[in-house]
Amino acid sequence: MLGVGMISPIIGDALEDAPNAELVAVGSRTLARAEKFILRYTTAKAYGSYDAVLDDADVDIVYLPLPTSLCYEWTMKCAEKNKHVLVDKPLPPADQLKEMIEVCRSKGLVIMDGTHFVHSSRMQRIVEAARSGEIGKLRRVNCCFRWHMPVDNIRFKTELEPFGALGDLGWYCIKFGLSVCGFENKVIKVHADSVRHPETKSITAAVCSVFFEDGKSMMFDCEFNGAGATYWGEVIGGTGSMYVEDFVLPYKGSTAVCKKEELSPDLPYYKSKNLKITEEGNFQEIFPPATEKIVVTNTHGLSQCALMFEDFREAMEDPEKADRWAMEALATQTVLDTLYEETKRDSAWSDHANSSY
Repeated sequence: MLGVGMISPIIGDALEDAPNAELVAVGSRTLARAEKFILRYTTAKAYGSYDAVLDDADVDIVYLPLPTSLCYEWTMKCAEKNKHVLVDKPLPPADQLKEMIEVCRSKGLVIMDGTHFVHSSRMQRIVEAARSGEIGKLRRVNCCFRWHMPVDNIRFKTELEPFGALGDLGWYCIKFGLSVCGFENKVIKVHADSVRHPETKSITAAVCSVFFEDGKSMMFDCEFNGAGATYWGEVIGGTGSMYVEDFVLPYKGSTAVCKKEELSPDLPYYKSKNLKITEEGNFQEIFPPATEKIVVTNTHGLSQCALMFEDFREAMEDPEKADRWAMEALATQTVLDTLYEETKRDSAWSDHANSSY
């Protein structure tokens, strides 16, 4: 692991639970920070530099929870040392990401983005239900991700995180939508409006629409705010819909809680049927549609983050699976890039309302 930021304890805890992976080395810009971090993990060694981790022969995979602007450089350094790479989102622009993928592929290395929720059994069940016709013909995906983020966070520094809230939060919405609508689905039109901080000029909020060639669409909003967290997703079909209130991080075991003992492999979502219409064309009843709560237990009772490492191990043994994860990352970043460019078409609103948080 290179760096000991906010997400690092979540990864460390997941590695303790993952059956086929363990944390063996942590590097930080200062040895003291790395040594403090590994007090939680008895198997890990501490290093006072990132390069020292890459030189450790016990390391097979390097996790990069680094600012977006550093991920290209350190992915290439990992490949030079024949290390597989797990890169935290968002990733560098698609042209750089293509090069990262090509270099890793040429050396037989896996490169995967560090999005946890797509590895959960719940998300797999939602995708299967959407594509099997359980809610009729798939029409649209809606989602939202808002998160408290103080203005002194690096995500407000455009030289480190150029995409702002669109990259940090919108990435998850895009990946949720593509997981359902299809990563191979051709995008024919996008629209994006953004709000920028008046001082840092970073994107603090965005409202986006993506339209696909086969008629499906996804719409989402993302925002850095001063009032907690919201992250829900909705899949809409011709005869019904599915809704998940915590698609990014399960409320139990989220970074808002960050208590390992509260991790739960039991993840719910909700399926609703549309209101029926009588032959006369009137609604039968003006009441909420019938809603069913469905609970999905993650494979082997593991957290979605631990399952990510199980999928990574399988990708190390199966080139087709490795290609799948790399191409899904590229498809997600390509849509993100397109939306980011769209935000530049019109002058963005200045976020004076939230300039003090």
